[in-house]
Amino acid sequence: GSVSRMSTRRSVRVLLVLATCARSEVYGAFLQSPQSLLHRKPLPAWLGKATLKSRGASRVILNCRPADIDDDSEPALDKPKRGLPKRKGKAKRSERIKPGSGKGFGTVGGLNFDRRPKPDALCACSSGSTYAECCKPIHDGLPAGDPISLLRSRYTAYCYRLPDYLMQTTSATGSEWQEDGVSWKKEILGFCDKFVFEGLTIESEAAFVDDNKAAVTFKTQIVEKGSIKMMDVCETSMFVRADAGPWLYHEGNVGYTASDA
Repeated sequence: GSVSRMSTRRSVRVLLVLATCARSEVYGAFLQSPQSLLHRKPLPAWLGKATLKSRGASRVILNCRPADIDDDSEPALDKPKRGLPKRKGKAKRSERIKPGSGKGFGTVGGLNFDRRPKPDALCACSSGSTYAECCKPIHDGLPAGDPISLLRSRYTAYCYRLPDYLMQTTSATGSEWQEDGVSWKKEILGFCDKFVFEGLTIESEAAFVDDNKAAVTFKTQIVEKGSIKMMDVCETSMFVRADAGPWLYHEGNVGYTASDA
């Protein structure tokens, strides 16, 4: 009876080992020397563990590692990535729009970026010259040589969204000057963002009061963004300079009328 029980146990163990090693190189070793496995010699680590789900030798759950893995460590499983990929850099902010008075092309809020064209594009001041030949040198720091040149460069500064230039070319003694530079800059940008400028027409040559003061009358058409309203703007701007220095915008007399176009 004891011999029969031992034989049965050995048979079950043999079936379990065969099922565990069916796809491994150990199977060939077992055929050559079955006693080496029956006497519980340790199996290679890469075979893992075999778990007997029930007492029936025919139902075996295998938990074996592939035969081509040599190390004893379990492979690290890649965790699935969740959510959307992170955005690189800072998120963009929407522009803040604030209406401005529009005097002397002088007032305006939003982000600090300009819309300057390529140098070989036509200048927005309607001079017929390219931007490089007309207003670009003045925007880059060259002082305007006369009041009309300053008027053209200030007009295109509104078209191209250049608040710093507009602030720098405004006289500190004029009505458009503001002490709070941050608020002033936002006001200028708001005006730029609210309207589209449709061209400049200079109505008269500069009328000099004296060597350091001159008036220029001009017209332009502006369209409020998001609407079909077009307005004709007519302004007489006063420009001043101190001791033959650079010309600056001082103040303007502005009128608005609905356009017939």
